Amino acid sequence: MFLVWLLGVVLYTSVDALWLAVIAKGFMVRELGPLLSDSPRYWAAGLFYLIHIAGLLVFVIQPYQSSMKLLFMYGAFFGFLVYAGFDFTCLAVFKNFSVQMAAVDLLWGSILNGVMAVLILKTAQVVGISHFHMS
Repeated sequence: MFLVWLLGVVLYTSVDALWLAVIAKGFMVRELGPLLSDSPRYWAAGLFYLIHIAGLLVFVIQPYQSSMKLLFMYGAFFGFLVYAGFDFTCLAVFKNFSVQMAAVDLLWGSILNGVMAVLILKTAQVVGISHFHMS
């Protein structure tokens, strides 16, 4: 299980970093401008990824591994819940956090988690580090 978790951290962090640093960077700078730090606290982001992937494994991948469709759907729902907590809190407390930013981030979090739940399980199976089996 530890190796699957570690694989999940590497895969998830890589895909999310690509989104944040390349694909959505311009949008995020426009939307969040003054809220963005000149030097991000990478330790805090790292803690999020470590904890989040543990949740994805325990609450999504283990219980729904028998169906790719359910795995994706519950992964997306898990992502929606986690990202909704962040986005709606930001909307509540930051005056410059836009509804558009929240909507894009919420959609991204939902899709990312659905895809990553499937990708983590399938990759773990292919490289032989998982006791999980798809039916």
